[in-house]
Amino acid sequence: TEAVGRLISVAIRSGIDIESVKKQVKGIRCITCIADAETHVLSCPDAMGKAIDFYLNGSNKFDLDITSGPRSIMICPEDGCGGIMEPEGGCYVCRNCGYSKCS
Repeated sequence: TEAVGRLISVAIRSGIDIESVKKQVKGIRCITCIADAETHVLSCPDAMGKAIDFYLNGSNKFDLDITSGPRSIMICPEDGCGGIMEPEGGCYVCRNCGYSKCS
């Protein structure tokens, strides 16, 4: 994430058209991205592309819902999976690979 942000910054400061930069990062998907019904961000680069959109459309304010606070997640321990473990009936299940762990 930091690397992508730095590359975007260098590209814009080097004179590369900001619309071209935005086009390249918007829509990138990440299978480990956390999403819910109200989140429409596909990945960290996608979020950066959307932030560029906000800027280009004259908005410099983001409304963040911080009342819920941070939440903990469990990452699937299966090699190469990287999925998020979700609670289900007293167990945790990975929707990515099907791994499950019960207490």
